[in-house]
Amino acid sequence: MECLILAAVPAKLFGFSILRLGVGLFEWMRMAKTADEKRIESLRVEIARFDEHYYREAQPEVSDSEYDELKRELEGLEKQYPELSSADSPTNTVGDDT
Repeated sequence: MECLILAAVPAKLFGFSILRLGVGLFEWMRMAKTADEKRIESLRVEIARFDEHYYREAQPEVSDSEYDELKRELEGLEKQYPELSSADSPTNTVGDDT
């Protein structure tokens, strides 16, 4: 909300208008979310592949600690962006629930 208020002020700040600075901030936030959305999707695909190899083929591709680290990263991103949570996310399954 503060950014919206600042964006409406036609003052100059270090040679940049606050309006332009505010728009840049919103664009940066949108791009950051897009990058996080891509990372969430990438993690879901990667974890699903690791689950397939571990549970169905009995041939793990990564160590348990590496797997846990990826799953924790996905959980953190889903908490940060709850609107991107999905019922079929690997964070909502236990073992071979697929």
